[in-house]
Amino acid sequence: MRIVVRLYGYSYLATGVMETLVDLPEGSTVADLLNRLLEIYPGLDGLVIRDGSPAPYHRITVNGRDIDLLSGVETVLSEGDVVALHPPAGG
Repeated sequence: MRIVVRLYGYSYLATGVMETLVDLPEGSTVADLLNRLLEIYPGLDGLVIRDGSPAPYHRITVNGRDIDLLSGVETVLSEGDVVALHPPAGG
C-alpha cells in the first residue's frame, strides 16, 4: 500500500522533501512507517524519530488525527493515508 508522508520543520530540513510516498505492506503500522522512513532518510534518526517513536514534543497525525488519540505508533495504516510529522511549536 502507498502512504503519503508530509514533513514539516526539522523533518523537512533533515530530508529536503516536503512530501513523499512510501510503499508498505498491508497491515503496517505507524511504527513500521517510522522505521521505513529511517531507512530512506537516516537524517531523521534522533532528531525526529527516537527508538521507533516520535521524538519528545513531536506530533504525528494520520489523516489529520493525532496518533495519541488513535492507537499511538500501533495505529494501523491504510492505502492512501496521509501521515504528517509535526515539530514542536511554541509561541
